[in-house]
Amino acid sequence: MTIDDLDDIDALRALPSVKRWLDEIGVAGEGHEEESLVWAQDLQAFCKHSGNDPDAMLDSCFRKTKQGDLAISAKGRREIDAQIDEYEKSRGLYGRDAIVAGNRIRSFLIHNGVFMQGRVAYP
Repeated sequence: MTIDDLDDIDALRALPSVKRWLDEIGVAGEGHEEESLVWAQDLQAFCKHSGNDPDAMLDSCFRKTKQGDLAISAKGRREIDAQIDEYEKSRGLYGRDAIVAGNRIRSFLIHNGVFMQGRVAYP
């Protein structure tokens, strides 16, 4: 998928990484179409904001070790986390709304193997 293909929400939802995420958070399948669409649209909006498709975003969070193994890229993870914060601000979100929107994007990363801390809303 390229960034130009992001307008097709069904193609986005068909990506294996997106399907895995929606399935693991319990919004995939029959009876969850509306909720699944909301989560996918949030991811779609973030991808357009950041200029990355979902798989490119995941790839930026990993690196190859000298031994050829896959490891988390701390730098890539920090960059994506900063982009999520920027995205929240660009949408004019603050407080709980910003935390919920950002954590939806973070959950995509988490369910695809990227260790990342979500934000917590304090009362």
